[in-house]
Amino acid sequence: MRLIICLFLEFVFSLANPRGVLGDSAMMQDFDEFGIKSEFRYIIVDSSINRDNPKEPVRVVTILLDEKSFSDDTLRKLYALVSKRLPRPKLMKIWVYTSMEQIATPEEEENPVASHIRTGKVGPDKYYHAFMLRQDGNALFWYYNLDGTEIKTIIIKGKNPLLSKGK
Repeated sequence: MRLIICLFLEFVFSLANPRGVLGDSAMMQDFDEFGIKSEFRYIIVDSSINRDNPKEPVRVVTILLDEKSFSDDTLRKLYALVSKRLPRPKLMKIWVYTSMEQIATPEEEENPVASHIRTGKVGPDKYYHAFMLRQDGNALFWYYNLDGTEIKTIIIKGKNPLLSKGK
């Protein structure tokens, strides 16, 4: 609902002050005056809770991040913002993309094979993407470099559960 309200307000403001006339920087100066400008631009595209396992529901979040902001530092800050906004359930999976081309359309989402092929890609890509995980007191994210030759793991807190013994 908030997204719809925000999009409506954006539309109303764009009618009164088209970006083509003043440009994005003028619009961002307006945000600065109110003290609400973010360090980087992102939007939560989807947030849902999977309750297939009632004992351990999982929140799945899809985020579109401004490509020029993609960095370890930004991903750390993004994790903090999303965790604060969505504290429950404790198990959360976050997919971060930097291009609309990486995000499945509603029609692609309806077809699990097409959706996985489009969004579950691992390795070389034209755009950065990351996977974040919050589980059992651990918080970390992974991403590939653009040529797909190296995966980077950043631990925000705790440890990498994939490297834990006995699990």
